Amino acid sequence: MKNIKRGSKKYLVFLIAAVAICGMILYPLFDLILCKFITNFNFDYSVHKHIIQPILFAFIYGITFWSLDKKKK
Repeated sequence: MKNIKRGSKKYLVFLIAAVAICGMILYPLFDLILCKFITNFNFDYSVHKHIIQPILFAFIYGITFWSLDKKKK
C-alpha cells in the first residue's frame, strides 16, 4: 500500500475494490440485523440488492473521491 500514490489509477482500482468488498460484507449483515431485531421482517437475500448495489456504490464513491484527490494536487 505504501507504493500506491493517491490519485493514481492503481489507487482508484484499490479504492473501488475495497469499498465493494466491504459493502458486500457489511450491507447484508446490517440488513440481517435490522430485519431480525428491529423490524421483525424476513430477511431476503437478493443479488441485486446485496451485490450489485454495493458494487455500483463503490464505483461512484471511488471515482468521486479519486477525482477530488486529483484536483487537490
